[in-house]
Amino acid sequence: MPLFHNHQPDTAMTEPLFLYSIRSALVLALLYIPYMLLLRKESFFRLNRMILLLILLLSLVLPALDIHHLAWEGLAPVQTVLRPSAAEGDVSPATAVLLPEVTVHPGVETAASRSPWQWLSVLFVLVMSGVALWHVYQVARMGVVVRRGSLWHQTRDRVHIYCHADEVSPYSWMGSVVISERDYRENGREILLHEMAHVRARHSWDLLFLALVQTLQWWNPLVYILGGSLRDVHEYQADDSVLRQGVSARAYQLLLIKKVVGSGSYAFANNFDHSLIIKRITMMQKSKSSKWMCGKVLYILPVATLALSAFATAGPSRSAANPKDEVSTLTLNGQAKARESATAALQSADSTLQSIKASADYCENPAVKPHFPGEDHAIWEFIGRTARYPAVARDNGVQGIVIVDFLVGKDGTISDVHVMIGKDRKKEHTATTLRGVMMTASPKDSTAWTKGQTGDEKAANQAGVDAIKAEAVRIVKTMPQWVPGYKDKAKTQPCITPMRIPVTFRLN
Repeated sequence: MPLFHNHQPDTAMTEPLFLYSIRSALVLALLYIPYMLLLRKESFFRLNRMILLLILLLSLVLPALDIHHLAWEGLAPVQTVLRPSAAEGDVSPATAVLLPEVTVHPGVETAASRSPWQWLSVLFVLVMSGVALWHVYQVARMGVVVRRGSLWHQTRDRVHIYCHADEVSPYSWMGSVVISERDYRENGREILLHEMAHVRARHSWDLLFLALVQTLQWWNPLVYILGGSLRDVHEYQADDSVLRQGVSARAYQLLLIKKVVGSGSYAFANNFDHSLIIKRITMMQKSKSSKWMCGKVLYILPVATLALSAFATAGPSRSAANPKDEVSTLTLNGQAKARESATAALQSADSTLQSIKASADYCENPAVKPHFPGEDHAIWEFIGRTARYPAVARDNGVQGIVIVDFLVGKDGTISDVHVMIGKDRKKEHTATTLRGVMMTASPKDSTAWTKGQTGDEKAANQAGVDAIKAEAVRIVKTMPQWVPGYKDKAKTQPCITPMRIPVTFRLN
């Protein structure tokens, strides 16, 4: 069940982004490590390039998907639960969608009270913003340095060639190739064939996509290692293209060795004198891999399915759960006033629900369930920012679970917000109990925790109980308009849907 502390507003977006980055890195590791073991040394250059790009793409997409059918058992956040009857105190077959439990802890509402997790998420976003700006600067700079200092310019097969007077290392960027005057004069054909192969294969777009993933996972060393693998594959492809043009393999390899030591290169460019030159020569001399080795690519299917299962949450369950197993009860002091108040609240809530249930717009099991606006985690972020632990409950050691029922209307508005209540026959020495509050600790630390206390102690504890119930109701009432449920999957018949959420108040 989700656990939330009191969040500050400025961390509302940073924490989900931080968690998404972690999930993205996990997917990348799951997919890239098998590639290193199975495919890295194969000579399927085009296929390997596609696999690496697919790994980058899946690392962005899979963490954002939530396919309910792939969820592991035991992780279902939505269940079908039974509502207690007003007259009998037993269970009636009315259902409501139960949301995952959220826990509220007491805390000081100052910047100093932020958890290390919150500070880490803020730091993550700040550094990520800096990395993004650096990448944007590099991309903008490339468009300038390609043309700066060129002696002449020509277009060949829709590729722009810029010849520089300075001793620059040959490189390509988007639709342009840069070469020094000396290189053009001595080895122009081989170098241009190599760099034009990069341009035709659109390798620069791969590097931009890589930069996007590296921005999100700037802290992950594996994404930079994958970047090295992608650049290696680019060079293998360009080398293979040169050899296919009839250039002597021996002469070309000697040229590569000659160009190992040269001027600096640019981060986003494809460079002729790429590092790890021995790997390139070795790959040129290697025999072509058997086509049967392509079958290794299928490893992606089970690994991607595993990742989807890990991130999926289960859909609604058809089995009904007994509320007696979900919550225990808080025994009140038996005073007539409290008894009458509990009975009146229960009758009022049931009367309202019964009148709404008679409407044709009411639907307990809609085809499309209502949801809080935004992503799946948006509701928990809202509760984390909104919830406040009542001082009277904190000071008297009161903590427990409050079950809040409410309705989501056809237009998404929230109504009929109240604590789930009902009779409990398990304790014969009390006339009524309030269902929906489970005491998990008390000053006396006993099962019948009000027994043996003075009148003042009972009143103080009851005030704490009332406070956490009121706070749970306040949280739900302050929620923005929801996206309504629909009776049909085509979303043409909006309906009124009963919802239920457990809010746990727990002392640190």
